[in-house]
Amino acid sequence: MKSKKMRLAVSSGFALLLAGAMFASCSKKSTPSTPGTPPPTNPGGYDSANQIQASALVAYFPFNGNITETKQGYSFTNSGMTFATGVKGQALQGADGKFATYTQTTPLGLQSLQSFTIAFWINSGVVDTTISPTYTPGHGAQGIFWLVDTAQQWGNLGLDLEPYGNNPDTLQIKCSFRSNATGVVWNGWGPIIKIPGAVNTWTHVTFTYNGASSTLTGYVNGVQAGSNSLSGPYGPFNGSETVYANDPGGNPPTTNPVPYMGNLLFENAFSLEFGTWPWDTTPQLFTKAPARGNNWEDDFAGQLDEFRIYNVALNSTDVNSLYILEKAGF
Repeated sequence: MKSKKMRLAVSSGFALLLAGAMFASCSKKSTPSTPGTPPPTNPGGYDSANQIQASALVAYFPFNGNITETKQGYSFTNSGMTFATGVKGQALQGADGKFATYTQTTPLGLQSLQSFTIAFWINSGVVDTTISPTYTPGHGAQGIFWLVDTAQQWGNLGLDLEPYGNNPDTLQIKCSFRSNATGVVWNGWGPIIKIPGAVNTWTHVTFTYNGASSTLTGYVNGVQAGSNSLSGPYGPFNGSETVYANDPGGNPPTTNPVPYMGNLLFENAFSLEFGTWPWDTTPQLFTKAPARGNNWEDDFAGQLDEFRIYNVALNSTDVNSLYILEKAGF
């Protein structure tokens, strides 16, 4: 029979073991992709990027050696795109004449987006503004991504790199979206975010659109973009602008009632693509497509990593947490 002292020692040891296990469980972090990266201190209360608004994350492309989307299971046909070292693991590498597509016979779940967040890392060289009489690789706007409207050239949702005076420092990224909702007259929006210091540097970019407030906001490296960073019909904006369904008459608006964009309505969303413009894929992804190789456009020549789409507009805290955690490899 064990003595009282022995029983006490065993009980105390078990309690310490249990407490240690509980502490280890509560403090466990995801393993960073870069050895030696110090773990962040739970920004926004999250331990990993995948915890951020997990139920609202509707598409996620890690780009670790493939172009498979991990939430819906979209598996792309890769027409020559390769992979390079990214922010977390590998990244998608674009090149002239290379692209990846996914198409199905029923509308994609992303067609139901009324609000959205698109967040991604990008690393790109200077976008050459020199436009030659004919199509020339490396010149003009570079198509990055599209949720294609197979019936219209500029819908539903897309990203491209815009030329900016052959500036060795600054990138410009356009977020184009088109709503087919009733009453929408200005239905082809393309706000452009200007990002100094982004050339040949891994940069985290986020666009959010809130259908309830009709507000589009751009973030760079987790922070709302700064002075005169976002373009719009009524001047440059400081990282956020109101999106209208028709001409508001000025800034501030003079029209009454003010025609806000509201919740988006996408249509004919049968296809997704990376690396070019929807009419430059083979086969082309929408009807009435123009010929490939307009003199003002090109394929994406840079790198993309950790590409995410949410069906809500993330708030500034979540955007910043996403940047911190992904940069640290979590």
